[in-house]
Amino acid sequence: MFIGICEDNKKELERLENLLRDYRTPGGNEIRFRSFAGSFDLIDSMSVNAYDALILDILMPGQSGVDAARDIRVRDQAIPIVFLTSSPEFAVESYRVNAYDYILKPVVKDRLYETLDRIYGIIASSEELLSVDTPKSVFRIAYNTIEFIEVNNRTITFHTSDGKEKSVSGHLFDFEEVLVSRPEFLKVHRSFVVNLNLMKSLENKEFTALSGKTVPISRNLVTEVRDSFVKHLHGTIRT
Repeated sequence: MFIGICEDNKKELERLENLLRDYRTPGGNEIRFRSFAGSFDLIDSMSVNAYDALILDILMPGQSGVDAARDIRVRDQAIPIVFLTSSPEFAVESYRVNAYDYILKPVVKDRLYETLDRIYGIIASSEELLSVDTPKSVFRIAYNTIEFIEVNNRTITFHTSDGKEKSVSGHLFDFEEVLVSRPEFLKVHRSFVVNLNLMKSLENKEFTALSGKTVPISRNLVTEVRDSFVKHLHGTIRT
């Protein structure tokens, strides 16, 4: 596990680094980390360092931790971000940038280690995250939140179970192979791949997703798709 740290207070940084040196993952391994005094340097380093998680001080000169997180979310929507703060009043603001957690200073070993254990659990199951890496976007998205994927004029749109959409430039075949290798995903049209777990019904040559959105089914694939959907539903019920 590799963690990026941004903390401008030398005393707090030294305390945090010592705790991280003593930490062992649930698998008994040491972790690696790299420290920065400013958020701009940390963000620049992300182009050459594949961090598994980030620990950011909320109050820093130049750019606050929350502002830095907004920039980071443009690059990576899924990386766990943990905020360090001296006051709980910043908790709400931290979650607006999809923070994984926030820890009050001074950092307590048990509190930090509990958070690191949970992050390690996410990393250990990283195969459950789809990595999207295009020239303009890099992010990860949980397979079980992808309702369906749509392509239109070389724009791929990921429709998620929370009703949101994320679009990137590309072709459906960029993601089709890895998606349909999983039993819950099925290509139903030259422009659509659906997550059968999140489909509510099939009727009139289209799926209706749990969100209420509809997905067309290719005329030539209706029978095959229907059979696959029925088989998937029965398999889900048995499990």
